[in-house]
Amino acid sequence: MKAIYKYPLVWGGTRVKLHESFKVLKLATQRGAPTLWCEVDTGTFNIEIDIKMFATGESLPKDLVEWTYVDSLLMLEDSLVWHFYWRYAID
Repeated sequence: MKAIYKYPLVWGGTRVKLHESFKVLKLATQRGAPTLWCEVDTGTFNIEIDIKMFATGESLPKDLVEWTYVDSLLMLEDSLVWHFYWRYAID
């Protein structure tokens, strides 16, 4: 069965457990915190992804080519812009 789940994100980075057929739907703030909504299969959650956020002007990691851009959020009355990327978790 498919459902939409939300994942509150922690400042800096968050690891999320998902089903391999997940689909990112939306990135927005909820109650002032960055939150990700994904369509998932509610069966076995068998993968993990890492989500990282970067501030405008911040140096990006050399391995950014391994990450997929999600979206950018305006925060604190539009005074800050954060940019979010995800990749499959690497232990």
